[in-house]
Amino acid sequence: LSMILGTKFEHNSYTGAETQPSLKFLYQPDKERTYWASVARAVRTPSRTERDGIFNILALPPSFSGGVPNCNPNRRPLNCPGSLLNRTSPSPNFGSEHLTAWELGYRFHPSRKWSADLSTFYFHYDQLRHPVTTVAAGTLNPILANLSFTNQGFGYSHGAELSLYWQASEDLILQPGLSHINVDWRNPDGSPSRQDSPSYIFNLAIQKKYSRNRRLDLHFRCVSGFTARGLVGDVPSSPVEIPGYEQIDARFSWKLTNGWKISLEGRNLLKKQQQENYSIVQSYGYDTSLTERSFALRVSRHF
Repeated sequence: LSMILGTKFEHNSYTGAETQPSLKFLYQPDKERTYWASVARAVRTPSRTERDGIFNILALPPSFSGGVPNCNPNRRPLNCPGSLLNRTSPSPNFGSEHLTAWELGYRFHPSRKWSADLSTFYFHYDQLRHPVTTVAAGTLNPILANLSFTNQGFGYSHGAELSLYWQASEDLILQPGLSHINVDWRNPDGSPSRQDSPSYIFNLAIQKKYSRNRRLDLHFRCVSGFTARGLVGDVPSSPVEIPGYEQIDARFSWKLTNGWKISLEGRNLLKKQQQENYSIVQSYGYDTSLTERSFALRVSRHF
């Protein structure tokens, strides 16, 4: 039985001193089995943009904010009466976000050729960033909605992950994995806030060696669909259905002489375009950015 106790001390100009302690227990009854448990505290300090930034987030024509419908929004929508401009304003009182993480894990490693890892976790988030919107008085062309940040949000997440390692032969390695996560973000009054992550993800990594210098890596993933919801300022947006999907990434690498290496990579090979996350502009009928299929040729030299 081993115990590891540690902490991290930081000091920054925004929130002053920050402490991030951690405690971990490790129990290994034999060479094949390992049990571990940990609890830790982490913080995210505010960025300069969050504390001092002023920039435009979203501009909407009058049809979305009840303004003049016959004003042409395709030319200069912000000059139309009733158009809306959402922008950030300085938040000098915005502080650090806090996380308390509890984790349990088990590892079974009976041989060099295969192993299994199972881990569970429970995370508690406190003093999370929560937006507050105020409409600037007397603004019509456009209506100015100023967004500032407070530390009134909170949330929880819990889940589990199972990962396997199997060296099927000297030239072939398989690494399947399944993860589940349930995220619950909350507003200051306790009502549900945004939802922005899938519940289940299955991964399969395949590594195939064709020779000492040539290798093929394949990564297959299957992601469950989910109902996404964001915040327009501090108001929940309309829900958007994000469908589940399957994708494959591939890379073929070739080590040459004198430290040179060439690799050809392809991402999102099954579909030309793939929606993987949520964009707030979808709630207003706009197209969101999609993850597209891509290819890359890399040449590197290692000294």
